Parts: sequence; structure tokens; C-alpha cells
Amino acid sequence: SLSPGSHGAAGWPALLPTLFRLANASDAAASVEGCDAALRLLLDVLPTLKADIVAAQQDLARLLQASLEHADIRLRCAAVLLVCGLVQYTDQGGWSSLLPTAPVMTQVVRQLAE
Repeated sequence: SLSPGSHGAAGWPALLPTLFRLANASDAAASVEGCDAALRLLLDVLPTLKADIVAAQQDLARLLQASLEHADIRLRCAAVLLVCGLVQYTDQGGWSSLLPTAPVMTQVVRQLAE
């Protein structure tokens, strides 16, 4: 689980815990815009903080599940982009647990194409 100072985001120890909190689409108080921005920022920092993001596998799984199940297509799209980024920037051990998301990701891409 992410907690301030628990990960190696040198100089920015609270960055990932804050992003995970802001991107939490299961939080009823969270705005779609805020969650979308936080998911996209996670994607932006992924190349630099990939080890820390992958190390937070349980938090990441909850975040992706809530986003992929959200009613708003923007959050589902941002989650798909984040999964694609994980595949791009991490080795197979970092993304193999995400294989079950493939059917949902395909559905989101189809919805975007409509």
C-alpha cells in the first residue's frame, strides 16, 4: 500500500500516494475531471516512476478496476492508456497481472470508435 515516504520518488515522496488518491474513481466525492487528470499524470510519470508504480500493485489494481468500471468513458479511456503505458514501460512481470483487463480494454476501444 502506498503511504507518504514509502516509495522512492526522490524529492517527491508524496507524489504517487497523492496521484493514487486523486485518481480513485470509486470515491464518490471525486470528480471525473480530477480522476482523469490524475490517471493521465500517472501515465506521464510512468517512465520515471515505473518501479514504484508497479510495486504498488494492489493499489494500482484497485485504481484500474474502478476506472475501467466507471460510467464515464473518459475514465475508462484513461485507464486503458495507463495499462498500455505499463505494457510499454515495464517488463512482462510488471504487466502480466493486467492480462485479464484485455477484454474490457477492447470494449472501451470499440466504444471510443462508435
